[in-house]
Amino acid sequence: MKKETKKKKPSQTAKSTHPSRVTMAKQKEKEKQQKKRRIQYQKIGLVLGIGIFFTILIWSSFQIRIRTIIIRNNSLLSDQEIIDLANIRNYPSTLRTPSFRIQKNLEEDDLIVSAKVEKKKFLTEVIITVEENRPLFYYETYHKVVLSDGTLVDGDYPIPTVINEMPEDVYTELIEKMASLPTDVIRRISEIRYSPDGEPNLFRMAMNDSNYVYVDLSENFKRLGSYLTYVQGFSGKHGEFHLEQGEYLEIKEDE
Repeated sequence: MKKETKKKKPSQTAKSTHPSRVTMAKQKEKEKQQKKRRIQYQKIGLVLGIGIFFTILIWSSFQIRIRTIIIRNNSLLSDQEIIDLANIRNYPSTLRTPSFRIQKNLEEDDLIVSAKVEKKKFLTEVIITVEENRPLFYYETYHKVVLSDGTLVDGDYPIPTVINEMPEDVYTELIEKMASLPTDVIRRISEIRYSPDGEPNLFRMAMNDSNYVYVDLSENFKRLGSYLTYVQGFSGKHGEFHLEQGEYLEIKEDE
């Protein structure tokens, strides 16, 4: 007689995972995903906040206007003329008017060799220092004013008149020599004649104080820069300075 074999029922543990543990795992995963989303939203909010902050900051910066303008080293052009040339008459936004643009505007004018532009006091103060292109003489041959860089312009300035023509090489060298003279000496010369009495490379300069100066284009020309020193003891008399031969002075008594 055969024995009946009883089948064992599988245990509950082997059959499936406990339902409460599955629920907890899902809950933790859900919380983890929610936390990740919160962090992402916070990052996005932070980026947007920073973007808005800098947008407002940049916009506010462009509203800052030039408040003070200081002009230095100008004599030919007035402060207002330089301000107009720089295109800052209406005190515009300082960021919309960069220094290089102001400099470019100024250096486009014939009477300005170079311009240095500085901004201070949180960019509200503009300091402009110019190097002017000085008028040297009026050349009757061209009917133009000659500037220190050789540019020819129209205008009325307290400068001497060169009354006769000269060779091109002499003309070029005269510009260089005259540009080395102080402005106050140039303004004391009323008339310049090239090659008086047929002497090449010699100039006769009539001064506003009724004196005359003879000078050539050699190293002696720089002596003309000391003209004011020469005339200190020359009060009440007329004379001729022969600077081409050293420092020879011929005094002429008043008639």
